[in-house]
Amino acid sequence: MTIRIQIQPYCLLMKSPWPGGKRKRFQQRRGWILALRAGELRGWGDCAPLPAMGTESHADAGKFLAGWQARPAPGIDNLLEELPTLRTTHPAASHALETALLDMLARQQGISLRHWLAKEAADRVGVNAMAGAACHHEAADATQQGYRIIKLKVGQQPAGEEIRCLQALCQNLPAGIRLRLDANSAWSYATAEEFIHSLQGLPVESLEEPLASPDLAPLDRLQNQTTLPLALDESLRHLPFDEVLDSSLPRLVLKPALQGGLQHSYRMAAMAAAAGKTCVVTSLVESAIGIHAAAQLAAAVDSLCPGLAHGLATSAWLQKDVARPPRLEAGFLQLSNSAGLGIDEVFPSPIQNPLS
Repeated sequence: MTIRIQIQPYCLLMKSPWPGGKRKRFQQRRGWILALRAGELRGWGDCAPLPAMGTESHADAGKFLAGWQARPAPGIDNLLEELPTLRTTHPAASHALETALLDMLARQQGISLRHWLAKEAADRVGVNAMAGAACHHEAADATQQGYRIIKLKVGQQPAGEEIRCLQALCQNLPAGIRLRLDANSAWSYATAEEFIHSLQGLPVESLEEPLASPDLAPLDRLQNQTTLPLALDESLRHLPFDEVLDSSLPRLVLKPALQGGLQHSYRMAAMAAAAGKTCVVTSLVESAIGIHAAAQLAAAVDSLCPGLAHGLATSAWLQKDVARPPRLEAGFLQLSNSAGLGIDEVFPSPIQNPLS
């Protein structure tokens, strides 16, 4: 069965700038919606590169997708066979193509994509709130909306100032609410060590990417000094995965658009679980199609290591979207029982700026 590939660019404006590190702040998300059709079957994918996090550039992704669109109509098996060799150089584009293919295959079988990945996949996934930065946050709003895990960015102000902000926040934090911190590779070893020591007694659930240099040896030393779980996120693409599995770090953060696809991300999660580690799935603040895909992966990953909140409640940061995101209810994304991604309608793509 041959496939027709359609590509539609989009540009989604943010309600406010994303509170990442200096190189990771952005005020819009640009990408392409992929529509694959084979006879009566269809599938959707979202290619939303974010080079600051480690994907290919927008220009490279655009050339990659245009090249696939111009090729003679490929078969499903041909596409699936080629994707593993492409994800290392074009992870976001490969992820989009694979998502659309798996959407088609799951629809063909009449099952959800999460159950295509894992038979024991959950029907809802817990999510954390992204409440801003340590010293400029909306944590009170997040707790009122039913979130139990609140994520905050750190490493943006002097460490001592951020610790004081966190201490003040925790004095008024309701019981049972915990903080997930993300330093986005901001610190030297000495600063990270001091910061982690200063967190003692605070309800902190984990700390992501504390070191500017993503080397496993110093990360191991840090982890061995604390019971606080340290997590690898964007640096996973730069580290040998077998060495990551042998490390003392207990948590991995998987972004399917950064890892190059849902299947590869799920295999990574399975290997991590076998090594005694847990995995959290997070988005790159993609469109609703990308969030649906990541949520399906998270539901499958929950069958391996249940109970963690995933970083997928990002749709509210966008002014407009290309489809309806998964329904958010009291800190959980409720997933559709429809076949495939669970997307039945895609809106005309909002395009404020043309993409090259």
